Amino acid sequence: MRPAPRPGTDDGSMTVAEQSAHARAAPSADAADAAAGFRAPYRPELEGLRAVAILLVAASHLWWGRISGGIDVFLVVSGYLITVTLVIRWIRTGEVGAVRYLRSLGGRLLPAALLVIGTVVAVSTVLLAATRPALLGDILRSSGWAALFGENWYLAFATGGYLDADRVLNPVEHFWALSMQVQFYLVWLVLVAVLAAVVGRRSTAQRRMRLAVTAIAVVALASWAWCVVETLRDQPVAYLDTSARIWEFAVGGLLALLGARLVPGRVLGWIVGWFGLAMVVGLGFLGDFDPWFPGIASLWPVAGTALVLIGANAAAGGAERLLGSRPFVWLGGLAFGLYLWHWPAISALAILQNRREFTVTDGLTIVLAALIASWVMKHAFEQPWQRWGRRTPWAAIVAAVLVVALGVGALVAVPPAFPAASPTSSETPVDTESPTDDPQYLDAPDVFPDAGTLAERVAASAEWETLPDGILADADSATTAYLGEECVHGTTWATACTLGDPDAEHTAVIVGDSVAASWLPALSNALGPAWRVVLAVQGACSAAAVAAYYDRQTDPAWVAQCAAIRADREAGIVTSDPELVVLTSSSRTLDRLTSGATGSEATAEWRRGMEESLRRLGHVSSQLVVIAPPPLSVASCGSADFEPGGTSCRVPLTPEWREQRAAESAAAAAMGVSYVDTSPWFCTPAGLCPWAVDGSVARTDTHHLTKEFSARLAAVMRTSLLEAAPGLPDVGTRLDAPVK
Repeated sequence: MRPAPRPGTDDGSMTVAEQSAHARAAPSADAADAAAGFRAPYRPELEGLRAVAILLVAASHLWWGRISGGIDVFLVVSGYLITVTLVIRWIRTGEVGAVRYLRSLGGRLLPAALLVIGTVVAVSTVLLAATRPALLGDILRSSGWAALFGENWYLAFATGGYLDADRVLNPVEHFWALSMQVQFYLVWLVLVAVLAAVVGRRSTAQRRMRLAVTAIAVVALASWAWCVVETLRDQPVAYLDTSARIWEFAVGGLLALLGARLVPGRVLGWIVGWFGLAMVVGLGFLGDFDPWFPGIASLWPVAGTALVLIGANAAAGGAERLLGSRPFVWLGGLAFGLYLWHWPAISALAILQNRREFTVTDGLTIVLAALIASWVMKHAFEQPWQRWGRRTPWAAIVAAVLVVALGVGALVAVPPAFPAASPTSSETPVDTESPTDDPQYLDAPDVFPDAGTLAERVAASAEWETLPDGILADADSATTAYLGEECVHGTTWATACTLGDPDAEHTAVIVGDSVAASWLPALSNALGPAWRVVLAVQGACSAAAVAAYYDRQTDPAWVAQCAAIRADREAGIVTSDPELVVLTSSSRTLDRLTSGATGSEATAEWRRGMEESLRRLGHVSSQLVVIAPPPLSVASCGSADFEPGGTSCRVPLTPEWREQRAAESAAAAAMGVSYVDTSPWFCTPAGLCPWAVDGSVARTDTHHLTKEFSARLAAVMRTSLLEAAPGLPDVGTRLDAPVK
């Protein structure tokens, strides 16, 4: 679900009505000015484009779960309109009008932002303060940055980014795009001010026009080059980086300045317009291009938007006639509010009802509710505020002060982090430092002493009709994060994280993806202080030698990169020859195979890949052990899950997990390697896998283990390792002392 930039009419750029008034301001000069590029003609199809874009974004958030291209449409349209508002005014008059510009900008942006963010903060505080303070803290922190229009940078550097699996739990996550727009509007003001200083007020309109076109073209080319480079280097950050997006705004600006000169013939214009609209609408249906955005792939929706506007110049009654019709213009006028309200509605259902998927009926209901809220906000709040703003400068000042106060207040009000309560333990909060910082990371005297006791506790947990209030929280909170998550990206054997004494006598290695890293507390505690554990892991790069995409993203570059990482860590293991090598992977890889294999074919491919990995390591003296992945479960659990109609906090073993277990077990047997079945550690004999066991949340999401629960598995892990590899030296055996 990817949020789009602020898509409404009141986004700091000219509305259709204002364009009409602007076009009528000097009727005798309209034709000449438009032909010279000094006046932007009335373009109702712009509102229609925004209507199409918000529908694409909403569909992406609700159903597709991939980039739709709607965001890029908004960027181009916003660049067009802000250039009409600011740059063309300067070209015609020689005056920048910074105060007027900022006053208008504040009157349009701030009231709606104030209302939506304020509503989110208030409602979240009332509903979550007592039951889910950790989640409330995340929401307040994000709301603070949203109100200060820095949400995009906050998401880029302080969270998992826009691709974070649980971004839906952030009801203001979509404000990253509005933040980016505000930053661009200020950059455009600075650009015009610099140009004005260079040429002076006595310059001609033609000279100002040439200078503006040249400057915007240079900015566009530089931004596009950076966008391509950064997308290849760090795509999640590039997606949120304003500097990597300015070129899309700039394309809209160039269309505003030069578009009137691009007038195709009627037939060609008709074809170009409809083809451009098909490009805009069709991207989300063609496939998942997330890994390539906003780099080269974003040229597609940007070009489609440009073709629509160029085709409209022919006035051939094509796509522009549909987009400029009254229904589309009306919906475009509400697109801003529709965008602002639909995402909090989605997030509210995700938080209160643990929803991650939505039916067509659900989606239409959310869109209708957001549309009503948008209409009410526009007529009862935004327009009265803007009328006040036209009479006095105090309206914009008051709005700015209130928004800044809201942002600072939300950041100050963030509650302190706290550990999830456990009915069986009152240990100190789980440490979230890097495993290299503090090897003595967790006191866990209440480990599960044996498999029989663990099975009893799993069964009891699966039968709960209610859960203790202390663990009714989101499993992805920092207090339950798996240890090792800091070490699963961009690592090589030479830089792999190590837990324990670097000079310890014995060495064990965990091989696999990020799920493998979440076994680190269990394995380190099971082996004891005489061992150091090396994390030879990389997110989404499995222990089995198979070709798979990264998180369902069809990125060929990742497949080659993972193969290189796998070869590097295998070479490191062969060189260092540790006493124990544990191979384990996520149970979600089978649906990401590049071959597209499913069912028995995917299982066979996975078996061959695991056999190949074991074969490459077979000539070292290490004890090799393959461990099954944790069975999948629900991502989180809340009080609504036990209400009538609520989802259960337990799920059955999936057929895919069983198939992967069978493939890995067969591969291990074929290569003479021991295999550890982990399903009894998480699931009842009937195959029900609860979200929490004996008061401990088991997973941070559907598949990664929490640090706390992983550590509590030390005793059963120790027993399994000694059975699988009985010759292991100096393995800790005391169960009556705290396990480190």
